[in-house]
Amino acid sequence: MKISSEKKKEKNFLLRNNVTLFFAVFVVLGIFISKETPYNMMNALVQSFTGYSLLVLSLLIPVIVGMGFNFSIVIGAIAGQLGVIMAVNWELSGILGFLTAAVFATLFAVLFGILTGMLLNKTRGHEMIASWFVGYLGNGIYMFIVLALMGSVIPITSPELLLSGGVGLKNTINLKGTLLHSVDGLLQVQFFLLLIIVGILFLGFTIYHLMKKDAHFDKKTGYTRIALVTVVILMSSLIMYADVLPNEIKQLKNIEFPVITGVLICAVAVFSLMITRSRIGQDFTQLSSKQQNSIDSEGQISKVRITAITISTIVAAWGQIILLQNTGNFSTYGSHIGIGVFAVSALVVGGATISKATVRNALLGIIVLQGFNIISIPALFPSNVSEILRVILINGAILYTFIRSRRDNQIG
Repeated sequence: MKISSEKKKEKNFLLRNNVTLFFAVFVVLGIFISKETPYNMMNALVQSFTGYSLLVLSLLIPVIVGMGFNFSIVIGAIAGQLGVIMAVNWELSGILGFLTAAVFATLFAVLFGILTGMLLNKTRGHEMIASWFVGYLGNGIYMFIVLALMGSVIPITSPELLLSGGVGLKNTINLKGTLLHSVDGLLQVQFFLLLIIVGILFLGFTIYHLMKKDAHFDKKTGYTRIALVTVVILMSSLIMYADVLPNEIKQLKNIEFPVITGVLICAVAVFSLMITRSRIGQDFTQLSSKQQNSIDSEGQISKVRITAITISTIVAAWGQIILLQNTGNFSTYGSHIGIGVFAVSALVVGGATISKATVRNALLGIIVLQGFNIISIPALFPSNVSEILRVILINGAILYTFIRSRRDNQIG
């Protein structure tokens, strides 16, 4: 009986995480086959993780509310880009430029989020497909503003932004000298040293709860965490301090992690974890069961849904600014377009479903998906078909998640 129960748990684990495991296998194969050095692969993963984390985390609250995947975070990305354009136009650089971009992006995001939430309230039950088209609508309005209004109706003083005719923005905006690494460059530490420090803190936290015999703390999970974190600490210590390792491995100690960006990511992650314990978070978690039949609280439900979409849009705006200052330039007319699909893909690859998504799903999904894009695709597939296969596999994963969620709802 016990063996049968263990097998059932293993089967359920595989079913819940089959998408994550599928892509993880490709990543592992890519690591062994790739001709890239460990330093290049790991450095690219760290940069991608810090660049995309906020964008993926912005999807969590709409899922908690029961609105599914919010493809309209494209609107948040647009708000972020408008903030960046304003900072560049005024030739602001460093942290001042970043804060200026963030303030105006937040103002735009609040307005856009409220309007988007109101629109999605009119399409209750079909929010995901509606959010997709809201993104297209927002993209069209944004194109009109930056191509036809900026330089004519909206004054643009920086010649670096305007097309030669004086109306409309250039296709590519270079952030060198303005926002490039305005946050990432403030404070950096060696990545594996940071892993050691964080690992020791997490180890102490876990041991404390085990010794305290907290009833809500699962012992088996605690011991598993201790084992995994101990392995991470030991491996990181070897990379940082051992002289017997090959030079290719020793180079990993030179990878740096932007601390301020990491703090922002942690703050949003903790906010997403803790919000369910607040009053508004309780409204979020209880909303799904009330949406169909609650006549008395109809107005309250609409307000909570608008709040969720507005928060999602604000975080996406911040995430786009972090991504742009990380990369150093952006396509005025294209950098925001694929953000919604990418973020949803990362969440799906991390094991999320339409009705349930966690911080773990978001952060794990970024690592696995970007590992697949950066390492596996170039190593495993011919260059002439690699992009096609990437699109097929990622969109297939999203489609599978939709089908699985529908099947689970029917069974439930």
